Amino acid sequence: MAQSELFSRTLRLPGRRAALSGALSAAVASAFALTVPSVFAQGADPAAGWPSQPIRFVVPASGGGGTDVIIRLVGKYLSEALNQPVLVENRAGAGGVIGAQYATTQKPDGYTFLAIPSAFGVRAAIDRNLPFDAIKDFVGVGQMARSPSFMVVSPSLGFKTLKDLIAYAKEQPKCSDYG
Repeated sequence: MAQSELFSRTLRLPGRRAALSGALSAAVASAFALTVPSVFAQGADPAAGWPSQPIRFVVPASGGGGTDVIIRLVGKYLSEALNQPVLVENRAGAGGVIGAQYATTQKPDGYTFLAIPSAFGVRAAIDRNLPFDAIKDFVGVGQMARSPSFMVVSPSLGFKTLKDLIAYAKEQPKCSDYG
């Protein structure tokens, strides 16, 4: 299947999973959080009928977490749509560093992808001693999921809104806990 055909097909996911559906190009791009290093720039030939072999996702976390669950869910449907196995390799440890470092050692052939949580970008911004360069060693392909974030505090603190908490924090700049 040519790349243009692949990216124009539609992947339909049942029931509540429909939030992940859409054009296969969106599903493919969404499923591949980052490539290792570049999908088609370093040896992979999209005209050669990609995919012609199993697709691998490196998940830099243990099984059962959010990234792992989403990759396995999307991988199941990608496998069916592409008629190729989608394999998930969990490489947990060091806050994702072990999996990401492992991914940089894989052949840049367009078949191995690194699925990362949003914390990966934060880690790369604050840790200057990573064994890889998050900007140079990886090429972003797309977002695979979004998840809302919530801030919660004990009801005994009396804050009803984020605005209340921020106002209190500004009044107490040296306070290390709000209890």
